[in-house]
Amino acid sequence: SDQNIVDLEGCPDLPTITAAKNITQRLNDRDQFTVSVEEKNSSKNPDGSPRDGIFSVSMTTEGQTTGSQKPTSTLLRGRNRVYVLKEQMAADSTSSLSDYNKVWSCTDKLGRNVRVHNQREDGGAFVGEVTSPAVNGNLTCSVLNTPKMTSLTVEKRDADYNDPLPGAIFDLCEDTNGNGRCDAGEPRQGERTTDRYGRARWDNVLIGRRYVVDEVSAPRGYRPAGAPQVVTTAQQNPPVIIKNDRVRGTIVWEKKETGSEKFLKGSVWTVRDQHGRPFEVSDCVGETAQACPATKLWQDQDPRPGKLRLENVPWGTYTLEEKTAPLGYVKSTEVKTVEVGATTVTNDRNEPVELNLGAIYNKLREAPPLPLTGGWSEDAFRTAGFAVLGGAVLLVSIVMIRRRNRG
Repeated sequence: SDQNIVDLEGCPDLPTITAAKNITQRLNDRDQFTVSVEEKNSSKNPDGSPRDGIFSVSMTTEGQTTGSQKPTSTLLRGRNRVYVLKEQMAADSTSSLSDYNKVWSCTDKLGRNVRVHNQREDGGAFVGEVTSPAVNGNLTCSVLNTPKMTSLTVEKRDADYNDPLPGAIFDLCEDTNGNGRCDAGEPRQGERTTDRYGRARWDNVLIGRRYVVDEVSAPRGYRPAGAPQVVTTAQQNPPVIIKNDRVRGTIVWEKKETGSEKFLKGSVWTVRDQHGRPFEVSDCVGETAQACPATKLWQDQDPRPGKLRLENVPWGTYTLEEKTAPLGYVKSTEVKTVEVGATTVTNDRNEPVELNLGAIYNKLREAPPLPLTGGWSEDAFRTAGFAVLGGAVLLVSIVMIRRRNRG
């Protein structure tokens, strides 16, 4: 029967076999591998009699080196016998063997490839079988591991309507220090810009690693997404969905007297959206900004007379027209149209800007037939009111004196 021995260095012409490990990169620093070679059906001789000897050898990798690792001890092989090559993850490894691409290969003493057949994953191990060739010398077998790569996709969406957003720029880095940010020196996959479907994709991303998806630039008209998102990759990764809030619009305009540039208080306005829905806005006047709090959307936020400001206006197309003119002035017939959207609420640097409609002027009424129907200026009405009141007081006094005299 065949004899099986180990440690046959110095006997190069004996038929032997060894198994070794070749590592291109570890997915995790704790990953170690055990490789072995074992004669198949080694317990009996061809005639059925029991066999004695050593029929398998193994070794486990150590440290963090890559490339070819120390092989197993040599095992004496018999001609035309089948040997099972096996690889397994060592205890305390972080990754799974399925996270690696694997292939067994063997070469004989003359450097010729010897086919390894039936390579497969079997019960957490990766195995292959090789038939011992006729040539003497060592049959060198090695299993090559490369980390499996995956892809990672980010989807950028509108927070209000879930619409896809093109033009967002993202960076992807490996979070080696675990702080959830992309820091200097950490491996980066490069920047990607979302397409018209709101997607950006990175290929050749390592499995089982912790990555940071960092928004470098939000789409125009949108606020930055905030803190980066951290993802631990697997063989299949769902899209990383990141939503952005719209930058709401700020609309400002002024109410002035024709010719004098005097600011006029007391105007009332109608704002209509693209659906024709009306919203009433009144000029708010006060000593401080607290006098005009933002308790509702369509409310003037500027306490100065004749200056109007609407904040947090949703995107859309709006018309603005005067509903009630300041006291003593002719109502303006001018209609302003304003578009509140991604390219109008921010500038080219995506900084918020005001939508300024400019000044809308009113002419002073010349001679109103009745008060409060549009005519004199507010000061004129006030003066006339005082005059009427003074006359009434005088008339009452005269009547009282006459009654007293009669008595």
